[in-house]
Amino acid sequence: MQEKETQKSNTLEKIVENLAVSMTQGFEKIEGQIDTLAISMAKGFEGLNKRLDIVESDIVEIKSDIVEIKSDIVEIRSEIVEIKSDIVEIRSEIVEIKSDIVEIRSEIVEIKSDIVDMKSEISDTKSDLRSFKTEVREEFGKVHERLDEINENTEAIIKDYHPRIIKLEEKVFGNTTLV
Repeated sequence: MQEKETQKSNTLEKIVENLAVSMTQGFEKIEGQIDTLAISMAKGFEGLNKRLDIVESDIVEIKSDIVEIKSDIVEIRSEIVEIKSDIVEIRSEIVEIKSDIVEIRSEIVEIKSDIVDMKSEISDTKSDLRSFKTEVREEFGKVHERLDEINENTEAIIKDYHPRIIKLEEKVFGNTTLV
């Protein structure tokens, strides 16, 4: 029994030795894999760190862009307020202009009515002038006839009184200017 036990013990020792060698080899293999994994992870972390640095840089740029955009939005809102104010003023001016247009149209209607009245008056005046011209011509004809009569009468009177006036001048002044 001792032999069996010794054999068992030897077998167990061999098993333990083999197990220890296997474990050492396994640990060495695992350590190598862990080292390879650590190196790979370190490289991965380096890449991640580089990417994180890039992302952080991008985030800083984005934050800066956001600040600029917010500033631009504030300016745009201010401009929108100004534009809205300008629009209100323009609309007010448009209302005034429309009111002026209505007044002008009303005045145009009155002016057109006045023009129609004036045309009627001008037409009446033209007609009156034609009648007046005709009457004036007729009257001038009568005046010419009457002047002719007056001239004839005056000539007759002068013929009658001319020799007498000459004699009267000679008596009063001693000579005559009517010869």
